Amino acid sequence: ATAQGQGPTANDTAAISSVVWSTTRSSGCYELCACLPPLISWVRVCCGRESRLVIFVKTWKCLVAVLSGIPLPVLPLLNDLMLPKLEEARESCLKNSPSLLLLRFLRIVLPNLQPSVRLCSFLMSFLPSFLQWIPHSVHDETFYVLDLLLHLVHKQLTEELVADVLHALLDRYTVKSKTWANTRDLFAVLVMSMNNQQNGDESQPSDSQQFLKFVLDCCLLEVSESEPELSLKSPLIRSGSLDLDYVHKSDPRRSGFEHDLFTEKLQFLCVCIQEIRSNHKAILFELLPRITERSIELLYNSDAKVRSVSFQLMTGLGNQLYSISQEVDSQHNSSLMCPERLLLGSSLCSFIAKALELSFAAELQHSSLLFLDHLLNQKIGRA
Repeated sequence: ATAQGQGPTANDTAAISSVVWSTTRSSGCYELCACLPPLISWVRVCCGRESRLVIFVKTWKCLVAVLSGIPLPVLPLLNDLMLPKLEEARESCLKNSPSLLLLRFLRIVLPNLQPSVRLCSFLMSFLPSFLQWIPHSVHDETFYVLDLLLHLVHKQLTEELVADVLHALLDRYTVKSKTWANTRDLFAVLVMSMNNQQNGDESQPSDSQQFLKFVLDCCLLEVSESEPELSLKSPLIRSGSLDLDYVHKSDPRRSGFEHDLFTEKLQFLCVCIQEIRSNHKAILFELLPRITERSIELLYNSDAKVRSVSFQLMTGLGNQLYSISQEVDSQHNSSLMCPERLLLGSSLCSFIAKALELSFAAELQHSSLLFLDHLLNQKIGRA
């Protein structure tokens, strides 16, 4: 069957009949199984035709409902039915941006597909071709489809794909809508939720730890060309003041789109920090000195937004690690190891002390005092 309105071929019909016959023998669902051939035929006829989209949606939902009442042997039928159309979608995305019709088709079909090995393998190859069209897209359906793709393949994500998704979402030409923000937050949750041990060896870092380190390197620890350059050795900084009209003289673009990319990376990292769990504790304490050092550097950034996000990042990390320590204490009826407790306290004190010195950023001084009050109330309440 093709999108031009032809019915199923002889081979298609034979395959459908075979499935129906084997399922009927094993389950006795005669009436439901008899509905499959005409429904599949109509799905194929209506697929890819904008004028028949409404009919396709209703027929597809009916087919899904019928299959839900039949035992498992026929559930993969939806994957087999749609894979040829998905392959056409991939070929289309290799040449042109996906049309609104294609996006709507994917949004209808993907939620009902089973995450089989074959499907996930295909979607892993489809995802890069889809990601290249996220910048410049003005359709919310683009992000809805990306959500569905990420849900299906997140257990197979690699660092390369994580970087591709991150760059597509944070590209300067990507429309930063509410739907985009929801997709960004979902992506952070999926990345941070991967907790399978490598090869079953608990001594090895988990996937979530590796991805967290990768995100930290990408968004914070590795110096980015998009970061506005302002050395800590600047006389303005040593004197405790800062010219807020400062612009990098050699490359004014750093105050524009490229600078926005750096800020978006920091904000994405803040979302990830809110999703950390106890299995991230080891890697976070290992990197805490570097995180603190980079966050202090960003306090002296020329952009107030960067300073604010760096403060949000460090204080959010402190709150999360403190909460994790409380969970560990309650589970093991003991306190967090002294070296870790001292490292956390020392890092937060160093950061807050630097923030309080910022005479050019009264809002951060005020926020620092509020954070100190919050920490003291937690400590006193726990005591």
